[in-house]
Amino acid sequence: MISHHKVSIIIPVYNGSNYLAQAIDSALAQTYKNIEILVVNDGSSDNGQTESIALSYGNKIRYFFKKNGGVSTALNLGIREMTGEYFSWLSHDDLYYPEKIEKQIDLLKKENFASNLIIYSDSEKIDENQKVIQKFICKEIEPRVFRLEIMKGNGVDGCSLLIPKHCFYEVGFFNEKLRTTQDYSLWFEFSYKYTFVHLPEIIVKSREHKSRTTYKRIDSHLKESNAMFISFMKKISESELENYCLDKRNNFIKDSVTFLTSHKLFDSAIFCLYYYKPKNKFFFIKKQIMFCKCYLLWIWFMMKRSLRKLFQ
Repeated sequence: MISHHKVSIIIPVYNGSNYLAQAIDSALAQTYKNIEILVVNDGSSDNGQTESIALSYGNKIRYFFKKNGGVSTALNLGIREMTGEYFSWLSHDDLYYPEKIEKQIDLLKKENFASNLIIYSDSEKIDENQKVIQKFICKEIEPRVFRLEIMKGNGVDGCSLLIPKHCFYEVGFFNEKLRTTQDYSLWFEFSYKYTFVHLPEIIVKSREHKSRTTYKRIDSHLKESNAMFISFMKKISESELENYCLDKRNNFIKDSVTFLTSHKLFDSAIFCLYYYKPKNKFFFIKKQIMFCKCYLLWIWFMMKRSLRKLFQ
């Protein structure tokens, strides 16, 4: 498929010699042909292995090397250098299905390429050998409650998105101070100005492996995530909560705390519990407060018991 709407696929990579070629190949295999592929080497320290793989593709890709600064800096460099109208992120260890871009462009075509739309899709988790571990099917989220659904853990895979380039110049680029939560932080800000539209198809394979950066930075990831969710809560207005339909509103606190505690984001969970106290017309149900308190106490007890076993 050829269209005049050019898409830039940006692949940030750091020491990615194991999987980079597979990622590039999946980008080159797109059935939608009006694309460019930008590989941004974030200062890899693997004796040139990553660079050698990228350079082997010649003029099939555009290659950039920069000093190590984190994935946000690599993505931002790619955004500044891209010549396409649309941005598509592909992690160096993930894969696109061949129809990824084409299906998203088709959806945009049905919407007359409205400039305020961001497309997100479903994905699946694969292991190091590309065996499917789990499928992630996103539910259709009403634009007016998108931010609230993020608070409950109903997020999107960053590599499944197709984003108009102008969004970055109107709202902002990836926060270069963040190392593991730069994507969700930006999607949250985008949701104030743009509409996220769901394409109900699996078009991305997200690879799970031990060398993935997030696993190496679990402590900093938890710290960043706690700070991020607390900042989200402070930005969500009371009117947004009141406009949430009654049945969902009554479960919002419980669902949010359950999600946060299940991901060990206890600071955020406690903040959530006490931040959303009764304010004017927002009715907070006492039973939910008791449930959340009991849930947090139970989590604390289980962690304490686990730690005790570790040091016996």
